[in-house]
Amino acid sequence: MNEAIASSRPTHALLTDQLQVLGPNHPDTLDTRGGLARCLWQGGRTEDAITALHALLADQQRVLGPNHPGTVITRNNLAQLPGEAGRTFDEPGSRRDLPGEL
Repeated sequence: MNEAIASSRPTHALLTDQLQVLGPNHPDTLDTRGGLARCLWQGGRTEDAITALHALLADQQRVLGPNHPGTVITRNNLAQLPGEAGRTFDEPGSRRDLPGEL
């Protein structure tokens, strides 16, 4: 098993607790979701990371706003990933599909 994926287990457990205690819209919960997406990315599961980051970005924009630093970081990460997944910028999930400003 990839080290990045294995190291995500405690983060996944933390997310489960945060969802129950803090709720899905708490900034710490959103940050933890970003951490799990990074683990997927670093573990070579780029498509899964893209899916997770798209869902996270929508929630961050709704809860934190489009110019919040966490939202900007997620948007920037999503701008990098399609190329790593072998997508062109015209395909779904590419940079052109990102909501907000780049």
